[in-house]
Amino acid sequence: MNSLKRVVAVLSIVSMVAVVAPVAQAVTAEELAAQIAALQAQLNQLLAQYQQLTGTSAGVPAACAGVTFTRNLSLGASGSDVKCLQAILNQSADTQVAASGAGSPGNETTYFGSLTQAAVVKFQTKNAISPAAGYVGPITRAKLNDILSAGAGGGAGGGVTPPTGAEGSISATVSASPITGGTVYAGGTGVAILGIDVKATGSDVKVNRLDVRFTTRPWLYVSAITVADGDTDVATMAVTSGNVIEEQVGTLYTVRVAGLNINVPKDTTKTIKVKINPILPVGDSGPITVTYYVPTYGIRGTDG
Repeated sequence: MNSLKRVVAVLSIVSMVAVVAPVAQAVTAEELAAQIAALQAQLNQLLAQYQQLTGTSAGVPAACAGVTFTRNLSLGASGSDVKCLQAILNQSADTQVAASGAGSPGNETTYFGSLTQAAVVKFQTKNAISPAAGYVGPITRAKLNDILSAGAGGGAGGGVTPPTGAEGSISATVSASPITGGTVYAGGTGVAILGIDVKATGSDVKVNRLDVRFTTRPWLYVSAITVADGDTDVATMAVTSGNVIEEQVGTLYTVRVAGLNINVPKDTTKTIKVKINPILPVGDSGPITVTYYVPTYGIRGTDG
């Protein structure tokens, strides 16, 4: 698994409108997204219970997808890394956050509360981390990242076949084209707002996923987002309140476009473009400023 090693860009876009066309949300799509989320939560809960009963690990928890512990965490913190922390703690009965309700297996949250703090103390005690104060500092973060790395290699109960071929990596920089930021108009389709030059080193790399973060609710101003391999559109997804990842309430949201399968040959650079369909809320004539960027580790790929 390879990932973007540094921040690609922090960008701004101003969206304006001359004529606003009402946009209807697909209710059936939102209902489907809610059902998928409920099924995923149930699956996570069953997996956690199975691991506790058998003493085995099923690898990296689903809540930890794309997560690396890069900051200290303490009471009151929030974010996807907190949810991942709870999922890891819930993999063992003796460090479980809660037996039921919020924080329990399959019901992890993004908030670091007193239950999470108590579970961290148990985790630190179990792993001989001193002081066991319920504060996730550098030593505890290192242990958590080790768990993630080990889990990514495969679960218990069977051999893991080492991958063949050379190990590859990717680096990414903001492309000169399309120009980031600027003014776009509501009602447009496939408006290019960002280009990312992705270089593969060591082997071919297949880019599978791209995250775009917004500092405001993106579904209010973007109806769809498209990722393109150069000038060829690869994947388009509707942007709704049901499929956006809320990292921090009201201030940080991630739109994750997966299943890209964009191949970057060894020692070459390929431009991946991000396009949007800009909209404005009914009755709002703009201008509206929307800040967006691709975060660190926002591009994920595998050796080709």
